[in-house]
Amino acid sequence: MKGQLYTEARIRDYWIVDVPGDAIEIYREPGAGRFQLTQRLGRGTVLTPLAFPDVTLTVADILG
Repeated sequence: MKGQLYTEARIRDYWIVDVPGDAIEIYREPGAGRFQLTQRLGRGTVLTPLAFPDVTLTVADILG
């Protein structure tokens, strides 16, 4: 439900931190009631928030 609300609000970059699953889900490109681009990333993967393109993080940075 939250994802649909974010899509309607045109939130461009939506992340879910899945601690038990040891991953981060990224949702981008809102449109047609859902996000068009989805990714599930594990440790060792580098992430860049759309709002701060000069910032890079790894999944491990976020998960600890």
